[in-house]
Amino acid sequence: MSGVISRRNLLGGAAGLGATVAGSKISKRSTAFAAPAVVQETGSKVNVLYWGSFSDVLGEAEQAMVKMFNESQDEVVVEYQFQGTYEETAQKLTRLVDLLEEDDDVQAVTHNFDVSEEVAARL
Repeated sequence: MSGVISRRNLLGGAAGLGATVAGSKISKRSTAFAAPAVVQETGSKVNVLYWGSFSDVLGEAEQAMVKMFNESQDEVVVEYQFQGTYEETAQKLTRLVDLLEEDDDVQAVTHNFDVSEEVAARL
């Protein structure tokens, strides 16, 4: 047996571990992060739209993590949306930031994403 672990086996094991943890009895309240005061006061939920661009095993693991997060607490609901390839997602995200920056009703636009120089040159 070789001492090298393939990426597929590593990701498969991580997804399996994530599913095991999600299926176990864990607290429905997040202890790591507190919800904003307005959510705590009103009992409402924060909805987050999450754009993903992974497919195959990585995409399945990403969706499993979103599901595990949603099941682990009841204050934030993450909706996962597949946006296509990495380049397609970068194009959509760049266009969205541009539109928000042009909108007079938007006070501030912040983002944190990295696009490779090769993809950025094609945008």
